[in-house]
Amino acid sequence: MATQSISIGAIREGARESWVPMIAIALGQMIMSFNVASLPVALGGMVKSFGVPPTTIATGIVAYSMLVAGFVMLGAKLAQRFGALQVFRFAVLLFCASQILMTFSPTATLMITAQALCGAAGAVIVPSLVALIAENYTGRQQATAVGALGSARAAAGVLAFIAGGVALTWGLETHRDGSGYFTTNTHHYRTSSYALVTQSLDVNGTRALADRLRITATSTDAAKPLFVGIARTSDVDTYLADVERDELSDIEFDPFGIDYRRLGAGAPTAPPASQSIWRAHTIGSGTQTISWPVDKGRWSAVVMNADGSPRVSVDAQLAARLSFAWWIVAGLFVFGGLSLLGGAALVRSAVRTRTH
Repeated sequence: MATQSISIGAIREGARESWVPMIAIALGQMIMSFNVASLPVALGGMVKSFGVPPTTIATGIVAYSMLVAGFVMLGAKLAQRFGALQVFRFAVLLFCASQILMTFSPTATLMITAQALCGAAGAVIVPSLVALIAENYTGRQQATAVGALGSARAAAGVLAFIAGGVALTWGLETHRDGSGYFTTNTHHYRTSSYALVTQSLDVNGTRALADRLRITATSTDAAKPLFVGIARTSDVDTYLADVERDELSDIEFDPFGIDYRRLGAGAPTAPPASQSIWRAHTIGSGTQTISWPVDKGRWSAVVMNADGSPRVSVDAQLAARLSFAWWIVAGLFVFGGLSLLGGAALVRSAVRTRTH
């Protein structure tokens, strides 16, 4: 009677393992990719928040990269000594804790320290990922898992585009008023001089991202009618050349802050409404609103008492209507979708190469 022998390798090849561990492995790769990608994006905000030079913030990026490269062999030894799964779990927890510490860091020094801890955790995660694939998969499944791990970094970028599209869609649907404007909160502006003037808004292209701006202002003194207007900066400078006024600069809305720069020393020779310079203006008591279609050039907004008297005090709200917002959303989704298809094709190609 003939007998047939089946090797252990053939039995393992025929039995398909669950892909659940691979999901965790891929996520381990992706969290490191998100960390590397997020720091350059957040560089400007961190420089402003911490009040330090960009090179100081860049030290965090360097610290992360150096620790990953310098301790990856030690990470491999730890995975071999204590087991890839246990080491992977500990490293992911350390990485996430370091990310939380970095997010709420009050100083640049603490942020750099958190990035160094992320680098140490990343040095352990990297070799653990390969070891976990070797422990959980064989044959064709292993080839697929290796290809998926190689594509996880690209997948993180794809998810960033898709998440950006979702977030922008949500913002467009929930943070606009009935006229399609994104609005700031209402804030108080005041001066003892004759006018409040914004710094020059320089529109270089024929169309800006915002195709229309709106200013809504209410005088805090009901007895004083209010004037609100927008004109070219050169015309405003001519009209208010010798007029005492406050120029608004470095306006921050979250949290609200503003710098006033006092210019001029005299009173206006004529009320603002008598001038023919205004591209858009309104005058009256109560709440006043102007809407301005953005055009090429340098522009300034002016708020004065209608009679040109001093001590201007208003509660104002700024708003903008974005002209290309939905095109940006579509671009994010299309680019994300194409990248996802490209990544899937690369994984399939890698699997076919390794199994033939």
